[in-house]
Amino acid sequence: MMRALGNFQERNFGLALAAASAFLRSAGLEPLEPGEILAAARQTEIPGRLQIVDRDPLTLYDGAHNPAGATALAESLPAVIGERPLTAVMSVLDDKDVSPMLAALAPAVQRAVFTRCANPRALSPATLESLWAKVSDAPAEIVAEPRAAVARAREAAGRDGAVLATGSIYLIADLVRHLGAAKASTL
Repeated sequence: MMRALGNFQERNFGLALAAASAFLRSAGLEPLEPGEILAAARQTEIPGRLQIVDRDPLTLYDGAHNPAGATALAESLPAVIGERPLTAVMSVLDDKDVSPMLAALAPAVQRAVFTRCANPRALSPATLESLWAKVSDAPAEIVAEPRAAVARAREAAGRDGAVLATGSIYLIADLVRHLGAAKASTL
């Protein structure tokens, strides 16, 4: 049983295990014991990748920031959120292929809240809302500040819903950074 949620994380763990096994073999070292592998799987957690940050309502952070990441995230959501209606909080940088990202997530999202992470390259929430309207009929709104956007999404989701913040690792950084702490790189 993996601690990290999502099919993509299971695949990533399998790839890491295959690489480690190949390295150990090529170096003439002992292979990993099954118990060691199981222990590693139970302990592996990647902050900001389908990370549960609250359960009332279920609130997840995932830094998916490209179409492949958004697709992998969307494929993993049913196993994590079940039948809960999903409210997504999204911010995306202007150099990303945003339309396929939104299209990948749209079928799972019942409501969207667009915000702008602190990175100066972030798309405006209005641009995201406009692009969203092309791929989804789900209602959308704009809340300028990321933490306020998550608070609004949690309110809209209610106790029986789920909230997902995604679209940029910079958004996740803004959400987990302690208030008053230095900001992350703007590269």
